[in-house]
Amino acid sequence: MSRRRVQRPSLLRFREPEVARVRELLGEMVGRRVVVVGDATLDAYVVGEVERISPEAPVPVLAVEREEFMLGGAANVAKCLVALGAQARLCTVIGDDADGAIFRSEATNLGIAQAGILSDRERLTTRETRIVARHQQVIRLDRETVAPLSAALEKRLRARIASAVRAADAVILSDYAKGVLTPAVCRAVIAAAGSRPVLVDPKSLPWEPFRGATVLKPNLREAESFAGRLLASSDDASRAALAMAAELGVGHVLITRGQA
Repeated sequence: MSRRRVQRPSLLRFREPEVARVRELLGEMVGRRVVVVGDATLDAYVVGEVERISPEAPVPVLAVEREEFMLGGAANVAKCLVALGAQARLCTVIGDDADGAIFRSEATNLGIAQAGILSDRERLTTRETRIVARHQQVIRLDRETVAPLSAALEKRLRARIASAVRAADAVILSDYAKGVLTPAVCRAVIAAAGSRPVLVDPKSLPWEPFRGATVLKPNLREAESFAGRLLASSDDASRAALAMAAELGVGHVLITRGQA
């Protein structure tokens, strides 16, 4: 198996990309085969109007007009890849439940390959339900299992990943701290990828399992957690990215300025 050669990190200044170049790069996604591994969710939206307060408690009463379902988490990454014209294959674990059936139906409708999607009776399909009144989110209800995968389930997932990666041009690890990206799964992905690029959107520390990846993309808050200090300026963020790349042995680090 070939080994990925990680370049020595160097400090680069951000430059605003040219729109034409961005469009050119996005156009090159057409036909690319990308494997997405990570925590997938089913995003539900219960939408309606609030015109009165409940007589039982000081809470609004939502008159439901419609309910919508969308793929979220790592599945949203796969959905975006399909929108760019790529061939996306999703490797994840969902529950063997009604929400899991809806999840698979949505994936089928979008053309996302499902051979890497495993169902487990011991886990819930992660469902994030947003209650929306007149375009304003009132509350979000989360139904999920966040425990790490069992050893048997982890072994099955690693086998599916190895099969999927053999035909891939690139791999994305999408971490939402729901238990799918165990250290063993992360290491298996990076090993199976060989010389293929591996891009990581990390969540909770530690990030040692991502060692050897091509690109690590934390947001500002996550980068500050790794650095153990506030990154108040672009120079602070650049130096933190350089230290992160060196410590984790990754080729590139991109810190986004968002907090979430």
